[in-house]
Formats: sequence, C-alpha cells, structure tokens
Amino acid sequence: MPIITYLGANVKEYKEKFMVYLDAQRFYCPFCQGKTHNHEWKSRSVWENGAKEQIKVLRIKCTECFRTNVILPDFISPYRRYSMPVIEQSVTLVVVTET
Repeated sequence: MPIITYLGANVKEYKEKFMVYLDAQRFYCPFCQGKTHNHEWKSRSVWENGAKEQIKVLRIKCTECFRTNVILPDFISPYRRYSMPVIEQSVTLVVVTET
C-alpha cells in the first residue's frame, strides 16, 4: 500500500530535496499504526515534460506487522507512470477541444 506525501512539486524538485522532506516526516504503518524503519530504495520511472525520468522511492517496513509500504510523492498517482501535471494537461486539452 503506498503512502502518499508531499516530497516536492515535480520531478526536478523531488530530485533536489526529497531527502530533506523525508527526514522531516515520521511514517507509521497504515495497517497497524506501528513504527516503521527504512527498508530499501526502489527505482521508479515517471513521464514528465515529454521525457522519462528515473527517481528513487523509499520503501519502509513496519516493525510490528512486517509489511512493506512505498512512500510516493504526491505528484505521482499509484500504479501510474505519468506525473499529475501531465495528466492534468491532457484532461484539460480534451475538455477544451470538446467544448
């Protein structure tokens, strides 16, 4: 289950400041509310500004129920590869051209 939080407004800001944002937050397990610790980093591809970018996302593990969760920046939807600004632009273009 992904945990979605603010880690920057876009891929560029995420790459520059994600460690600062992560250090400022404490995460708890969404299933049992137990404490968590950093488990591993996972590479994730995101399409933004017409280019495929690679970012690293943190996976955390609960110390009580041992489930793992990924920490996603809020500009990425779970199970999607396009950033929210790209999706928003596409929807806006469809709505404007149809009206």
